[in-house]
Parts: sequence; structure tokens; C-alpha cells
Amino acid sequence: MPYREGVVLKSEPGAGSYVDVGLDRMVWIEHELPQATRLTVHLGNLEPETRFMTPYSETMIVGKVVPPARPREQLGLYWGYSVRLALGLQRVFKDAAVTRGSGKYDLTIGSSPLGAHTDPLSLVLPTFKHALLVFGGGAGGASGGAGGPGSTSSSSSSTRAVPEQDLDQLVPRVPDWGHKQPQDVFNLYLNTAPHLGTLRLRTEDAVPIALSYLITPLLKYGKQ
Repeated sequence: MPYREGVVLKSEPGAGSYVDVGLDRMVWIEHELPQATRLTVHLGNLEPETRFMTPYSETMIVGKVVPPARPREQLGLYWGYSVRLALGLQRVFKDAAVTRGSGKYDLTIGSSPLGAHTDPLSLVLPTFKHALLVFGGGAGGASGGAGGPGSTSSSSSSTRAVPEQDLDQLVPRVPDWGHKQPQDVFNLYLNTAPHLGTLRLRTEDAVPIALSYLITPLLKYGKQ
């Protein structure tokens, strides 16, 4: 792996920094950075270069600091995520984490158990550069029950539970949106976890499920 995440353990004036990247050797970088700084390091595409660093009395791997997005952009690797705090749902849209082009998300998708259940292979999306996928405070799902061995019921029934913080409850309460519904706010309002079989789904579990559901149309219509 040519890239590693590391943390600066020590730096010396004129001698760069000493970085721990979880290998049996420390990594040396030419920059003098504060202790405990987290960074992404490129170790070279082939065999890493090593050098005896006199100020530290140790043989180290020579590394280069790169932007955290570099592993994803160069190799298509998942490399974690960043967190942005938003003061209300409307600020998620207004303070878009987009630095190029219009500065806005050109595709927005809401995920809810009350969203449309659509075969992802049949989805037609607008061509987009920056997409936003929004979940409520907790994602619900469909739950069904049917008569089984020993059951006296001859019919099946299903219920759908919607948490209080789902998008159907949140969106109409946003002051600036004038009682809009999710279908008015998002380009697509989908149930990305159909046939869930449980009443509750944690958001941290809903994220990879939704991305798996949407991966084919996102790759098809997304601009590099």
C-alpha cells in the first residue's frame, strides 16, 4: 500500500518530522509539523526508500505528505470521511461542502421507509458532479408477519414504523421551507432498504446499505 495515515511523534528544527504510520519503521518527512498532527503519507509506488536519519539515530522510511483525498483520487480507495456540523437541515444544503462549480449539490437524495421503492437498475438520474444523500435521525423499515406452523391466522399483515426524526417529520418543520414535503426538497425520495424485516435501522448501518443500493446509478450518471 503506497499510502498510510500517520501521526507526528516528534519534529526537530531543520530535521523534518518523525511519523508513526503503524509499520515496523518510522517515517521521516521533510516538513516540521506539530506533535500529534494527523496526516496522509505517500511512501512511494514501489519499494519504499529508507534513510538513516542522524538527528533521530534511526533508519526511517522516507515519506511525502499528500492531501487526504489523494488515495481516493489516484487509486479509487476508500480513505475515510470528514465531518461537517450543520445548524439545522437547511444549512446542510446552504453550506454545501462543494468548492468547485456552482457551489451546490446537483443531486440530492432523501432516504426513508416512506420513500419510493424502485429497482435501482431502473433509476434515471440527472448527470451530476456532487451528490447529497440524507437520512433522518433514525431509519425505519418494513416489518411483515404471516401465519406459520401452529398459527390460527390465515392472512398476513405488515406494518411500517417511521421514527419521530425521520425526514417526513423533519422537512415540514424547517422554518425557511414553508411546510414543504420531502418530495419537494429532494430530487429523489427513496426507500433504500426495502424488505428490511426490522422496525429500526441505525444510521451507521443504513449508510452502506443505501450506497450498495445506489452504487450502479451513481457510477453511471456521476461525472468524474
